[in-house]
Amino acid sequence: MDEVLAPDPPTAMSEAALAEWDYIVPKLLRRRTLSEADRGLLAMMCIEYAEYMEAVEELKVLKESKQPFKGCIVDHPRVRMRASYERYSKSAMQFGLSPASKARVQATEKPLEKPKPNDGPRILKIAQ
Repeated sequence: MDEVLAPDPPTAMSEAALAEWDYIVPKLLRRRTLSEADRGLLAMMCIEYAEYMEAVEELKVLKESKQPFKGCIVDHPRVRMRASYERYSKSAMQFGLSPASKARVQATEKPLEKPKPNDGPRILKIAQ
């Protein structure tokens, strides 16, 4: 059987970005739309997701404080959320993660077997 190996995440990623990596990689492998060459784009997508969620949390804290935002407008959580969302969306479309882009992303031909517990978290077997 052939193995489909997921790329290792970059070591500089935050815990939140790594959590997104660990969430999305198995799904992309099962759909057969991920290769080791996709590491950079996938890392950027996960980092943008983490940035977006951080900005959402900061906006929540800002609203609860009932204090006006003090600082440069580009640092406002809403502005950061929008920018992160746009960058994330562009990356996600490359992996077929939007309803419109699913039809354009081609999977490889061989179906996948379900991984066995001893296969490890980042390896899926291709059925022959």
